[in-house]
Order: sequence, then structure tokens, then C-alpha cells
Amino acid sequence: METPLELQMDEIMERPDVVGVIAADAKGLCVASRGIIESSQSGYVAELCQKSYKLANNTSNLPTIVLDTNEGKPLSLMIKPTDNVFSGVLLNRKTKT
Repeated sequence: METPLELQMDEIMERPDVVGVIAADAKGLCVASRGIIESSQSGYVAELCQKSYKLANNTSNLPTIVLDTNEGKPLSLMIKPTDNVFSGVLLNRKTKT
């Protein structure tokens, strides 16, 4: 039986342009992942979230971190700390032609 987190990740993966989802704990260990994002990336997700704690003045409203790449396939990784879990959603960005 899947956990609520895994069910939520499956639901997110059904959205258009989502190609990966990852969740990490405070130590950077992968809790769950889906799609093309590798579970080995969970440490990076956790580290970026922990750095955002230091940058934010108000820890009740932490920023969403967005990383974009134009190399190869244009992708965006949105990272957000939520409920003791650091989560990332990898999106396939559409380019204008």
C-alpha cells in the first residue's frame, strides 16, 4: 500500500510537462522519487532547501527555488521545503519557436 506522499507524487506525475518528482528528508536521504529524476539527487534538493532556511528571514514562508537549464532538453526544477520533507518537481519547459 502506498503512503500519502507516494500517492501525492503519483498525482503530480500525471500533470502535463512533469517528468520527475523527488522527496528527501532533512539528512538528504531519498524518501521517494518518480520519473526521470534520480534518487541520488535527493541530497542536492535537501541542501538547497537548508540554504534557503538561512537566507529567509521568515521560516514560515520559505521561498520556492527554481533551477532552469537550456542545455539539451529545457528543464526546470522547482524545490520547496514542506512538512519536514524537501520536495522537487522536474518540469519539461516548452520553448517558444
